[in-house]
Order: sequence, then structure tokens, then C-alpha cells
Amino acid sequence: MALREWPRAARVQRPGPVRVLLESATEAGVDVAGLRARLEDARQAGYAFSSGGLDPLIADVAVPVRGAGGHCRAAVSVTGFVQDFDSDAVAHAQQAAADAAGDLEGLLDDSGSAREARVS
Repeated sequence: MALREWPRAARVQRPGPVRVLLESATEAGVDVAGLRARLEDARQAGYAFSSGGLDPLIADVAVPVRGAGGHCRAAVSVTGFVQDFDSDAVAHAQQAAADAAGDLEGLLDDSGSAREARVS
């Protein structure tokens, strides 16, 4: 199913309950049990890896940017060609994304909103 065919609620990237995404995914015919399992795997691992999903040539590694209470407020993703993502590259991309996410977490205030960054 092409992304443009998904219900709008499933495509809009804004903070909100996972429930809304899962309800929209169900309406779009997505395997919700499989999606829940992948979400849990990502939570346990601390990152998500995707290969060949929307584009068979593209892979990515994503890590959460956490705000107050440890809730995910955003994500940092490293994207590249599938053939370049061997296990060493995945580990390197995961660490680079985690480092960037950590830097961004330092810019969030207690509500999870971004504070003004000072560049020196």
C-alpha cells in the first residue's frame, strides 16, 4: 500500500497516542500485531532498523529523542543504501544517531519543548 493511500491520521507526524496510529493502520489493512511486535522490539533494543520498506534500496536506523518522563518526543534517523548497512554499519549508525539524540535531549525543557540553543 502506498503511503499516499494511508488515512491522514497515520501520515501526520506529531506527538500523540500510538493508539491513533494503530487505529488508522488497522483501517488501512496494516498488520497491527506485527507493528506492535516491531514497536516492542525497537523499545527493547533502543533503536529501530528498517530495510527495504517503502523503497527496496533504502535502509535506516532510528533512535528516540526523549523528553520529560522518558517519553519519545522525536527521532533521529540515519538513512542509506541497503547494501551499505552491514552489521558494523548498523552499529555505527545507531551510535551516531544515539549521540545526536542525546544532544537534542539536552535542548528539551521539562515539558518536552525545545529551548533556545546557544551556539558558541
